[in-house]
Order: sequence, then C-alpha cells, then structure tokens
Amino acid sequence: MKNAVFIFLLLANGLQLFAQNQLLIDATELNDNANQVNGYKKLTYIEGTPYLNENNTVGTFYKKDKTTVKTPTKLNMYYNSFEYIVDNKTYLVNPITIDSVSVNNETYVFIDFSINGDNSTKVVRIIDNKGINKLCVYKGVYITPEVQPAGYVDSKPARFEWLDPVYLFEIKGKIIVLKNFRSVTGLFPKAENDIKKYIKENHIRINNQNNLKNLLSYISQLK
Repeated sequence: MKNAVFIFLLLANGLQLFAQNQLLIDATELNDNANQVNGYKKLTYIEGTPYLNENNTVGTFYKKDKTTVKTPTKLNMYYNSFEYIVDNKTYLVNPITIDSVSVNNETYVFIDFSINGDNSTKVVRIIDNKGINKLCVYKGVYITPEVQPAGYVDSKPARFEWLDPVYLFEIKGKIIVLKNFRSVTGLFPKAENDIKKYIKENHIRINNQNNLKNLLSYISQLK
C-alpha cells in the first residue's frame, strides 16, 4: 500500500513538473533588457508598486490545452501579466496560452480591448458571471518619468501611477468598455427603452460595481 502511495505521489509530482515546464514555453523572461525596453530597469528606483499584492501567492493557471499548473505568482499590472519564478529567474506567462487564472479566490482572464486608443491584451478580474455574460474590472498602471531638479522645480523620482478602475461587460461574446450605456442598450434593440428606464429608475452609475452587477443581472434575463 505504501509503495502504491509513493508511486502515485511520484507520478503526480512528475506531471506537475511537466505542466510547469509547459508554462515556460513561450514565456517572457523578465530580465533587465525587457525592463529597459518597457521603461525601467530592476535597479531603477520607482516609487509605488505595479503589483496588486506584493507577496507571491499560489495561483492556478488553467491553460487552453486543458493542462493545469499551480505555482506561486503575483500579478504585475504594468506588464498586464502574472509573474512566476523558475530557477531564480522571473517570467511572465504568455496570455495566448492561458484560459484563466485563479488567485486568492479571484478569477482573472486576458481580454483584447482598447482604452484611449491603446488596443492590446490586458488582464481583468471577473466580478460577476451570468452564464455567457460577465462583468469585469481592469486596473491599469503607468510610469510617470523622473523629474530632474531645475530652478524652482524639485526633483521627483519616477513613480508607478494607478488608473481609475475601468469596468467591462462581456455580452453575447462582445466586449464593451463601459464609458457610457449606449453601447449596452444598443445590443438589445427590442428592449432598449426598458433598459434605459431600468438604468434611470435604479440610478445605475457607470463606476459603481454593485450597480453594474444589478444591471448585468437585468440584461442577462432579457430574450
């Protein structure tokens, strides 16, 4: 019996190691050259943080090829990807290979969408899920450059700055960045007036998470 348990554990560890190696395929090593291209080096002092959580937490990566990998990770919102370490090297997962990521009981997915003309793949957190319809939130980070002292201007180090949260609906397979509600009501021509009435009577706000969850529930039951 002990031998059977040992063999099972050995196989399980081997499969996990294989899956983790698969996660490395097409991953990006976060080295000094990559940092420099993207605006900073590891040794450059930058105030603030690009991480939602500074500490590594075990995350579950559900890959599109159906394999599952569990590994310590943290979400770097400047790079819009999850970091993980193998052999003392830091890597960023390849979004193309990932179906979803579960960390701290939260689910994240990679979605292509545009903010201020920047159309790229970004990582978002799923707030609510009503079948095929979802409410997600995106929190972006950018770097303000260092300010050199000059005259009456004091020096300031470079700093990570967090953007206000951006909410998104995924409805009928369409990604909608919620700048206003017209893009939502337009998806339901027959119920457009009803949705507008619901938004008005319930005081739905574009930046209120609970409001948007209620709106998602309402439009998800429309035919």
